[in-house]
Amino acid sequence: MVVGFCAEDANAGVNELKGWVSALSLKRGRLHGMDIDGVPRDMSDFGPVYIRYVSTSGDAYLSGYDGNYRGAYFTPQLSDGEFRQYGVLPIGLWKEDAKLAKESSSDNSELELNPAGTQTSASSVPASSLSLNGSDDAEFQVRISSHIDREIQPRAKSLEIRLKLLSVDALSGSVVVCCQGDEAVVNSEAVKRWIKSSFSTVSGVQKVVIDSVASTVA
Repeated sequence: MVVGFCAEDANAGVNELKGWVSALSLKRGRLHGMDIDGVPRDMSDFGPVYIRYVSTSGDAYLSGYDGNYRGAYFTPQLSDGEFRQYGVLPIGLWKEDAKLAKESSSDNSELELNPAGTQTSASSVPASSLSLNGSDDAEFQVRISSHIDREIQPRAKSLEIRLKLLSVDALSGSVVVCCQGDEAVVNSEAVKRWIKSSFSTVSGVQKVVIDSVASTVA
């Protein structure tokens, strides 16, 4: 895959590069563009940068950038040969990795324990489970639905994916959503981290379970 980083300066761009490579355990290579014949360049007043990372070699290439976007462009390279590019993914998305790793000990984004202690797939949660019990769940559902519509769906649309709320539990703070769209996108760990981090501003949310479904988004 190829990832392009648009950042305010060289330091911010390199931090993003290092964050993605570490969080996704990607191949590490050489960073080109920050030296001249082996002599480090003074990047303090270089200005905005674009860094292109290529996973096959692990190498990255830094150059000047005069655009207004800040974030990452994710370009997977799949066996069908089709060109796909997704972005702009927000700066600092990889910083959620440590927090989500802790959550994954009790939630692996695919399975969760029911009260009886048996494993059930998030996809097995029926849509009818939105018939919630109690005013707390009802109020929680309204807030989550509103947040998805206002804060998540607009950016999700640019990625050609769509989120659907399946169930909520106000007592545990859990939210189960279905992510529909292109298989490469809905199964991308970067996209899953972005979706989970998008709920971090909603009071009461403790756990987000994502059920990814490859389909055509209407």
